[in-house]
Amino acid sequence: MKRLITAFLLLSIVLTSLFSETAFWVGFDPKDKEWDNSKFLSFTNLYEEGSELIVSNEEGKSIITTVYGECPETNEGRTIALTEAVLEELGLWGNGVSQVEVRLRKGAVEEDSEIIEENTGWYTFILEGVERDKAYDKYRVLVRKGFKPETRLEDDLIYFSLPYIVEYEREEKRNLLSSLGLEIKEEIVSKNPYIN
Repeated sequence: MKRLITAFLLLSIVLTSLFSETAFWVGFDPKDKEWDNSKFLSFTNLYEEGSELIVSNEEGKSIITTVYGECPETNEGRTIALTEAVLEELGLWGNGVSQVEVRLRKGAVEEDSEIIEENTGWYTFILEGVERDKAYDKYRVLVRKGFKPETRLEDDLIYFSLPYIVEYEREEKRNLLSSLGLEIKEEIVSKNPYIN
């Protein structure tokens, strides 16, 4: 049973950071800066500049790229632009638009441009990072206490996001997390899950 739960936790970590993207060659400079097409660079609006991504082809061959800037505006549906060096390394050079899998290795997902200004009465707690060997126990405790944790791996630490915290339970949830030895890094106003 422990192995099954451990496998589930690891799978959930992978799934939170794995995306299938439509890749293409960036043959021009979208930022009016000089950059080298022989470097392993990527251009995307999905991750913050400077983030490191693991880009994989359909056969599973992977390469680490650095996000250099935003994705150039081209045909709709293209989500990540790659330098010639990356495409050659992945065996995709000359194939036109290709599907790749992208995982965040280091850095952050680009924040949603929509800012929630009004107080909706709902919050998401972002917890301080937990070491990998302790993450499973913390995850299990959070689930048992009624939370629905989402996970993210960054700098060899597991970060838990706890959505769906309603205003009237906010203080109680803070106290509960404190009693479990978990620290809240940030509290974010979030959308009401019952309103689209």
